Amino acid sequence: MNSLLNLPLFIKALDQLTLPHEMPFKINLLTWALSYAKYTEQPRLEAILHGIRGTCHMQNLQGNQEENLEYALADFNAVLEVFTSATDVVAPREWAEIRCNRGTAYYNRTRGDRANNLEQALADFDAALEVFTRDTWPLDWAMTLDSRGIVYSERVSGQPTDNLQQAIADFDAALTVFSHETAPDRHHDLYLQRLHAQQQLDRLLSL
Repeated sequence: MNSLLNLPLFIKALDQLTLPHEMPFKINLLTWALSYAKYTEQPRLEAILHGIRGTCHMQNLQGNQEENLEYALADFNAVLEVFTSATDVVAPREWAEIRCNRGTAYYNRTRGDRANNLEQALADFDAALEVFTRDTWPLDWAMTLDSRGIVYSERVSGQPTDNLQQAIADFDAALTVFSHETAPDRHHDLYLQRLHAQQQLDRLLSL
């Protein structure tokens, strides 16, 4: 690593910038670092920085939120052009986190076709779940299932009853990790999401 950018120290410094009003400055720092990485022809470093900046764009409460989401998607896409699968990286968990972040961005996206955005979100969560398992990273596994369940409950494509049944299955699986005793708030939210999906399914089946 070129001494002009010590990545561990740079990331450690970035980690100190956590407040909402600091996000634009943090994004500017990352943009400078990306210019350096591109100039020195370090594509893997570029990908790492894009991943961090994409997360910052999602957390940035300033400016146009719709545009912030598009910036985040562009960054996550840049990461996944370099790291095309979990086997391309030293730390598969970080790759899966990028897929989860992009899935969340697509779910929240207001531009483009809603059905296509939801399908892309599902593809990203499915890919993350190839890395996140109950045995290896149970909390990440459960959170990803929670996110996927929400997407299935709102899915435009496919059969509505099939989508709702999958959503319920995802919520049930997540509830095995987020119990009332260990995570009461998360358990409560999941329970309500499952209840709503079940009510929708019962309504469709009664027609």
